Amino acid sequence: MREYTMIFLASIPFTIYLGESPVERILMLGAGLLVILMEYLNSAIETTLDRISLAHHDLTGAAKDMGSASVFVAALFFVYVWGEFIYRHFS
Repeated sequence: MREYTMIFLASIPFTIYLGESPVERILMLGAGLLVILMEYLNSAIETTLDRISLAHHDLTGAAKDMGSASVFVAALFFVYVWGEFIYRHFS
């Protein structure tokens, strides 16, 4: 969570510099916020499941894996959005 937050905070000045319109800036910041929101949801899922039982169960593992996958997909989206903007800006 700390890493994603630091990356998001560091991306704010670059958003102001690279974003040519308000829509672009919103999309660039929104991609970072999406990652943070998915991480919060993943943490909530994991904490809730650990509160219910620490015993290993296949469904618990599957739920935790799906939460982690949602963070991964959001991070891929962030990389894609930023990659597009950086490529367009510097090429």
